[in-house]
Amino acid sequence: MLVVNTFLDEIEYTNIKFEIEVNNSNKRMNNLQKSIIVQYKDSM
Repeated sequence: MLVVNTFLDEIEYTNIKFEIEVNNSNKRMNNLQKSIIVQYKDSM
């Protein structure tokens, strides 16, 4: 039973880490899009 719990904890931990990474990359993408839009506007 202990082994199962540990395994599930690990899965949960991995999921949380994955979510954090996805959030971070989404933020980076948003920032990138914003800066591209700004550059585009500036060049017009």
